[in-house]
Amino acid sequence: MRSFKLYILSALAGIAALGLAMSPAQAVPTLIIDSGQLIGADNVDVSGSLYDVRFEEGSCNSLFGGCASSNFSFSTQISATAAAQALLDQVFIDNGSDLFDTVPSSTFGCVSGSCEVMIPYVLIPGLITTRTANNNTIGSDSVGTLNTGRGTDTGSQGSRVCAIFTEADDIPEPSAMAQFGIGLFGIAVARRRHPRS
Repeated sequence: MRSFKLYILSALAGIAALGLAMSPAQAVPTLIIDSGQLIGADNVDVSGSLYDVRFEEGSCNSLFGGCASSNFSFSTQISATAAAQALLDQVFIDNGSDLFDTVPSSTFGCVSGSCEVMIPYVLIPGLITTRTANNNTIGSDSVGTLNTGRGTDTGSQGSRVCAIFTEADDIPEPSAMAQFGIGLFGIAVARRRHPRS
């Protein structure tokens, strides 16, 4: 009888471990594709925080509801650089037949073998300073800096588009299997500590 109880406890511990192993350690970005064109992504990890991002064309006023530093998602060069690098690492990727790294023009707003996605973070007199995620077919991808006029419409600039970041609503939770395994493990521990009389 004792060996049977040990067997049950071992099985429950195994299920709990399996559940934990299957639970997501972090969210995986979901690419948003419309008619084969990359228009954004959800759950992009920028320095440990999750953001949804959309690629849009327009002027600073039209995209941010007023051209003020307080309207931008990032307010420092360091944070805007992290956002640009996150796009290069997590969003501009090749996945099966979707070649968003190899073919930069498959991203909304980009029409050539080079795509410059702008992330504004500060205003200086007459200009917006942005960090850019430069997705290139020739040479390596990189993060750069670009100063642009407040009234400049990215749609008129060929392969420049703006990345609009918003904090993601969904916080990843443990998978159902993880929750089930943890629950069973807790029951097993409780029964072992307080056996029935």
